[in-house]
Amino acid sequence: LITQLNQTVNSLQEEVDRLKEETALAVNEKKLAEERSMIAVILLIVVSLVCVLIAMSKRKK
Repeated sequence: LITQLNQTVNSLQEEVDRLKEETALAVNEKKLAEERSMIAVILLIVVSLVCVLIAMSKRKK
């Protein structure tokens, strides 16, 4: 019985470790996605500003 309990505890521990790894991976993926969306927003703002500047310079001429 004790051997069986030990085996169960070991397999549960392995499962917990595996889930911890999966959780860490998911958290990293979420951070990457957030960083990508921030970069996309910044690029959008930069492109918009450039377009505005171009439009203003054409208007002056």
